Amino acid sequence: MTDCETCGSNTPVGVACVPGIPYSAAFCRKCLEEGASPFHLQRANISCCLSPACFDEYGEFPWEGGKVIAEWALELRTFLNGKYMTMQEALRIQPITKAEIEEFELEYQKYVERSNDAQKEDEV
Repeated sequence: MTDCETCGSNTPVGVACVPGIPYSAAFCRKCLEEGASPFHLQRANISCCLSPACFDEYGEFPWEGGKVIAEWALELRTFLNGKYMTMQEALRIQPITKAEIEEFELEYQKYVERSNDAQKEDEV
């Protein structure tokens, strides 16, 4: 470990899980104290929540839990441009584009297809 995965400049004091994401990252003491996690990971997580796969035909979350998760993720803290801030503030600086959401959707569909193919192989 050479640098904190959140701020990129301080020496990490250890590895911890990233809130809401099945990933562990190296954190420095300051980022742990701030409760900040890596911007790129939280940005990807929120992109997933914004994917068309997460919405019904009316553009609404089909289950209340999805909406709660998306709103919760926007309040998580991160580090961007030398400052600690919420993900909502950070996304005003670096918004998620429609192309990124579409890219996630394609990756998600490939994942579903691979999972379905693996399940069919297991059944044989």
